[in-house]
Amino acid sequence: MKFIVVVLVALLALASSMKGQAVATYTSGFSGTVPASYFGLTCGAPASPACLPATNRTWDESYSGTGVAWGSIDTGVTCGTYNWANLDGLIAELQALGVTDFVYTLGYVPACDSSNPTGTGCSYGNGSCYPNSSTTNFQNFVNALVSRYCGTIKFYEGWNEANTTSTWTASISLLNTYQQVLYTAVHSTANCSVGGVNPNQVLSPAMSQPGFYTATELNNGSIGYPLNVSYWLHTLLANGGGSYFDILAIHSYGTSGTCYSGPEVYVTDVANVKQQLATINLTKPIWNTEMNWGQNSCVTQTDAVLDSWISRWFYLHAALGFSRALWYEYIGGSWSGTSFGSLLVGSNQVATYQQAQSVMVGATWPVCNQFANSNWTCTITRASPPGYIGIAVWNSTGTGSYTVPSGITQYRDVLGNVTATSGGSTVAVTASPLLFEN
Repeated sequence: MKFIVVVLVALLALASSMKGQAVATYTSGFSGTVPASYFGLTCGAPASPACLPATNRTWDESYSGTGVAWGSIDTGVTCGTYNWANLDGLIAELQALGVTDFVYTLGYVPACDSSNPTGTGCSYGNGSCYPNSSTTNFQNFVNALVSRYCGTIKFYEGWNEANTTSTWTASISLLNTYQQVLYTAVHSTANCSVGGVNPNQVLSPAMSQPGFYTATELNNGSIGYPLNVSYWLHTLLANGGGSYFDILAIHSYGTSGTCYSGPEVYVTDVANVKQQLATINLTKPIWNTEMNWGQNSCVTQTDAVLDSWISRWFYLHAALGFSRALWYEYIGGSWSGTSFGSLLVGSNQVATYQQAQSVMVGATWPVCNQFANSNWTCTITRASPPGYIGIAVWNSTGTGSYTVPSGITQYRDVLGNVTATSGGSTVAVTASPLLFEN
């Protein structure tokens, strides 16, 4: 109790020392500290022995040059003959690196089940975005998948970016039918029981670009609906979709259709998503299963800019109430090399990711404040060392200043480099967070 009182008094003193009042405050509402599982990523294709030990999502991954999605496993002329070799290999390699949590993402209709095998416009080849109105082959696949990896894969994500016609051309109603099949298979004790308990959870179909949709993406060609996340998610939930997932999954590709001008713009889209859940009194954990800086052409290709996005994304997602945030991706997708979101695109991104883990894991969930001068602060505390307080500070416009509160003795950049300072000093801040520590 004494420690809690000391920390609260210190936080009040820090708050009173700041210039101006916060225009908005963001807090997760979570108790306890940030777990290691909060951090995650897609290792990419091919899988790399250097990939970071975090929650791993399988989408766009391959092993030995072959993918691990449904359409890469169920490749026969007739559906039902599965080749698990590549998924087995991927999981074994990542387990050897220390990965314990796997998210398997559904998507990619195999040729044997496509309702239009020669249909074009699909992200993963002709026919791959045309689901069959009969769910028999899908049901057989997910039953086999869940049974085979019981105790190893505990999270199953619904159809990847089903709000886009390049991955799903059918109705939201059929999507909910597929999701119900997935939910039933994943939670079946006949498919998976560990000590008499099924440990699995189901994620919703992840939404791409929650701030921007075309009319086609919203309603399969119909027009007259608002161009935002509300219609698509509202329709999914209104058709009973909220009953068929345990965790809401979204992606963070922004309002321009390709990227955000900065991570802070995302705050409004998250509020819209939460409002849709609140409208039907639905309480679910929220994960971001794909986040990066959007198409690399949207940001200046310097380490400083790329590093700043990584740090800000993880602070903001934690403060906005995301249970997990998964970077997309480590090495680059099988279809895009190292260009799309890769932590290897520059020199420092892996180190920045690891520094964010070091700072946040074991600390209290950050409380973030937005100020009228475009400064942002995110405050964390730790039980060890006793009385530790850290305040991450950045300016979303890229140019600002910060008056150091009393008791602060140093700050560190996103790579962990430390600079001494003292209370009352003025420090220039940029879009790259500095962590001020007592």
